Amino acid sequence: MKVKNSTKIILATASLLAIFLFISGCGFETNTQREIASAENQTTVSITGQVSEQQQDTDQNYEKWKCIENGCNYIYDPAAGDPTQGIEPGTKFEDLPLSWRCPVCNKGKDHFVKL
Repeated sequence: MKVKNSTKIILATASLLAIFLFISGCGFETNTQREIASAENQTTVSITGQVSEQQQDTDQNYEKWKCIENGCNYIYDPAAGDPTQGIEPGTKFEDLPLSWRCPVCNKGKDHFVKL
């Protein structure tokens, strides 16, 4: 009788683990990831559909930085800033405060490389 109960527990645990792995791999995002993606995709476009000179200047003047923490791969884009931590668009990586952390993995600036 004990064997059957432990088998049921093992099967239930395996089922829950399979559900968790399925959900985590299906593109469900955290609020922070959605905010970052939203901020990265914002572009100023004129009525004619061309990218504004201001946006072009921003893209040329600021370099992006990538978090190298295993599995994180967050990219800090100065044109977007970091709205999750109150960092205004146009803030260069070098000008981020020392207390700034990666919004995805919470690592410091020393875990970033210039792209």
